[in-house]
Amino acid sequence: MCQLFESIKVIDGLIQNIAYHSERLNRSRFEVFNKHDLWNLAELINIPEKATQGLVKCKLFYGKEIDRIEFFPYSKKTINTLKLVHNDSLRYAYKFSDRSSIEKNRVSNDKDEILIIQNGKITDTSFSNVVFFDGEHWFTPKKPLLKGTKREQLLQDRIIFEKEIYVEEIANYKGLCLINAMLEIDISNMIQIKNIS
Repeated sequence: MCQLFESIKVIDGLIQNIAYHSERLNRSRFEVFNKHDLWNLAELINIPEKATQGLVKCKLFYGKEIDRIEFFPYSKKTINTLKLVHNDSLRYAYKFSDRSSIEKNRVSNDKDEILIIQNGKITDTSFSNVVFFDGEHWFTPKKPLLKGTKREQLLQDRIIFEKEIYVEEIANYKGLCLINAMLEIDISNMIQIKNIS
């Protein structure tokens, strides 16, 4: 049986962005497992004492039912360079715990991370959505591999905007940031366009 998961940010014992995680989890359970009952993650996740201070990553593994919930301190990866990888056939519309289809694109990668291209357009890295900065606004690819919860929240808040971003257009941007449940937009820590190859 296939297994899915949610990665959820917890700060000082408080679950972040819970409505977006609940929405994606319930939609995935319906579309993948035909389960119609709605889970309320705020009621299902009990924060242990060890996860009540600082920045913690919660991973909830599930199928038709919850398999397990894990908590561990979060440390951010240092990502300064990206390698463009073309793969038109890759599909990852659901957050499956089996990530082999994505990981095999990392073979022989000499950069910190990969940036996946489909049909000449930017999608995602292996673990995050991306947002490009043009000096005034932030844009995210219109068709990511996975619609992340942070991406959805930033779109709803009109902090970022959807746009088809072609490979040949990335030179028009000042830089980009990686976003996911654990990563926020940080203009002081943008990846420089010159570091994409």
